[in-house]
Amino acid sequence: MALRGRIGAYRTAALHDSRALTVAARAARWAQFEAAVDPESVLPPEERRRRAQAARRAHLARISRLGVLARRGKTQARRDGDLVRLDLTPEQVALLAAAGEVG
Repeated sequence: MALRGRIGAYRTAALHDSRALTVAARAARWAQFEAAVDPESVLPPEERRRRAQAARRAHLARISRLGVLARRGKTQARRDGDLVRLDLTPEQVALLAAAGEVG
């Protein structure tokens, strides 16, 4: 099933502009970042944009960090001969790593 999805995604990308297809989603996500940093819309637009950019960067860095922790935990488990628990969320892997049980 994943292969069918990949084929469909490639076909869509070949026929349509992917930026145009996702413009509404990107605008909605940006609005979420702006609302998070200025829920009452009292900041000047430039400051709200600057803070939203910082919030977006922080969000992406947090996601990246969790992915690294998850991969590190899986790699260490393979080295130790442990079973890899694929049902764990990145947050759970991070907690186990902090407790010294993984990675």
